[in-house]
Amino acid sequence: MNSTEITASNDAFIKAWRYWSDRSPAGTVAHLDGVIAPWMNHTWPICNLSFLADEVRDEADLTRRIEAALAHAQTRQLGWIFFVSTDFLPAALRPRMETIFARYALTAGFTMTGMASEALLPPRRTLPTLDIRPVNDAANRSAVGEINCQGYHMPEEWGIEALNVAPLWETPPAYGYVAYLDGQPVSCAKTVVLDDYLYVGLVATRPGHQGHGYGEAVMRHSITQAQQACGLQRIVLHATDQGLPLYQAMGFHAITPFQGFMLPHEE
Repeated sequence: MNSTEITASNDAFIKAWRYWSDRSPAGTVAHLDGVIAPWMNHTWPICNLSFLADEVRDEADLTRRIEAALAHAQTRQLGWIFFVSTDFLPAALRPRMETIFARYALTAGFTMTGMASEALLPPRRTLPTLDIRPVNDAANRSAVGEINCQGYHMPEEWGIEALNVAPLWETPPAYGYVAYLDGQPVSCAKTVVLDDYLYVGLVATRPGHQGHGYGEAVMRHSITQAQQACGLQRIVLHATDQGLPLYQAMGFHAITPFQGFMLPHEE
């Protein structure tokens, strides 16, 4: 993958979380020594992220950035994640990346993959008929928090605290939806207009309802609504390993991996 796409994927990750932070009551965005840290300042670690601002020159440069991110986090006393685009590291440094972070008690957690699509492929199967509702009230904002936390095995109250905030869902630029089955919320997705592309996030399905196409259905609906409103076609996201196969089948291509590092008690 070329360096332009890698840099764009890193920038999109930062801008997406800056979108959340700018609209959160306690949100902050810190520009540190080679690190950008958009934090919603919530209990849920995924709400509080740090990123490399640009490519790392050498081990000393990486060490300095880790120390800057840690110093910032220590003033907050909240769970957080440092997402590192491995392609931003010199090739010789990549095999030792985890060892370097481990010196600071930061361990490798889950990986996300930066992806993009210029045009979605047609569904591989007939998608289910669902009652898809816009996220325009407290009940649906809370449902998004609950579904995401259930889908990723986190306490539901973390998601509700972070996501039941009206400014996060104002349309435009946000197009958030919850899919209902038999009157119960089962899946959700959100598309946000960022610069000259769309960014998709918060795609999740309740355990027990996964594997039926609900996530794909609500995600496609969210993307379609955003595209019809703004005319943009390029779509960017950052996929968990769980979601990667679906996104590839939908027409997204992988750009660069992001390794998340956390303190052990935050995993």
